[in-house]
Amino acid sequence: MTARFLRRRAPLEQMLHLLQDDIDQGRVRQRLQAYRRMRTVALGPCMRLQFEDPVTVQHQAYDSLPPPLRRDGAALARALAERRHLLPEGLDWRATLQLGLQDLRRVPRPGLPPVDALQAIHLDVAPGTPAATRVRAELRPGAGAHPLLRFALTPRLAQALLAGAGASLGCNHPAYAWRHLLPPATLKLLRRDLHGSRASAADGWQPAAEPLPLPLGQAA
Repeated sequence: MTARFLRRRAPLEQMLHLLQDDIDQGRVRQRLQAYRRMRTVALGPCMRLQFEDPVTVQHQAYDSLPPPLRRDGAALARALAERRHLLPEGLDWRATLQLGLQDLRRVPRPGLPPVDALQAIHLDVAPGTPAATRVRAELRPGAGAHPLLRFALTPRLAQALLAGAGASLGCNHPAYAWRHLLPPATLKLLRRDLHGSRASAADGWQPAAEPLPLPLGQAA
């Protein structure tokens, strides 16, 4: 499923309230779950990062409530307030991190990466070029059991991404060294997040004098 396929239907934001109705609830859930999968990237066999936006946060808030409270406006508002820190602010991306054992044969025992490997997660903009720039993840407490990773982008890096530069997620810890290119559909949604950022209209948003070169095959 592609971002274009999703856009041909009604905006996702307008479908969230349909979760409270009995009609077509299964189809709405299926579409929202597909959207969340498009914003999720696997980093090795044990880490999965879901890049958050208002749709994913509202969906999480709804699912966190027991069925009797899902139609309670006050309960939903409280669940959303508890997750407000997951929403990006300005030129950053935020992702909740899930740890799990998916393939023990590919991971040294005891399976899960060491805790300090979480401090070694990074985002590379324009990987494969001399001007590739690394953004270290800031590890923050998350909602529930999932830590939150924040990737703070400079205006120059945001401009490069909006111009079509690729990006990859990596972890350079010796016990868990993995790297994964962000899929085109995921990058398209993340670029849309940057387009909608309030910071893009701020006085400080200026084009870089020397944009990052794009790898071969990358198009705007």
